[in-house]
Amino acid sequence: MSDDYKGKNGLSRDIAKMRYEYRELYKPAMKQPWADFKASPIMGKFHELTNLHVESARAAPYLWGHVTMISMVLNMIAVGALAFFAATN
Repeated sequence: MSDDYKGKNGLSRDIAKMRYEYRELYKPAMKQPWADFKASPIMGKFHELTNLHVESARAAPYLWGHVTMISMVLNMIAVGALAFFAATN
């Protein structure tokens, strides 16, 4: 599959656009925030973790929007499964 998303439709366009954003926008922009996170003392990790989320959304909003939505859906399924199994036991 080509990484050029122009001229594509549907799922192939979405995947190509996310691959483009990851390669061209997200990866180069996130080198410094990841270095800051790794270098911060243990008490500063929470703030640097927040910065990772903010900078990710700023660098590649289309990609990050899909990542957060997929994560939310998976979390809701996991919590629902835990609640279901807890209620049946």
